[in-house]
Amino acid sequence: MALSLPTIKKTVLRTIKSINNTFFNIDNYAHECATISELSRRLEDLTGIYWINGADVFTYQLRECCGEIIFETTDRAALINELKIQLKAVK
Repeated sequence: MALSLPTIKKTVLRTIKSINNTFFNIDNYAHECATISELSRRLEDLTGIYWINGADVFTYQLRECCGEIIFETTDRAALINELKIQLKAVK
């Protein structure tokens, strides 16, 4: 059974869309990581508060310099938001 041209075209378009979504997700992840790095560096310089990964790689924690956990999440956007809130509180 031979594949028809419309079927091949549909498969190719789906594959291209999937690849584009993958690259978008990778780019978005890289941007969020860079934002976290920059905001946390500023916050640590000003207050000693730093971020680390928790029990697993998908858990993020904000800790005071004594090691006390003051914020914990599994959502990078929530971590970015909390870093911004902490920075605003300092300024």
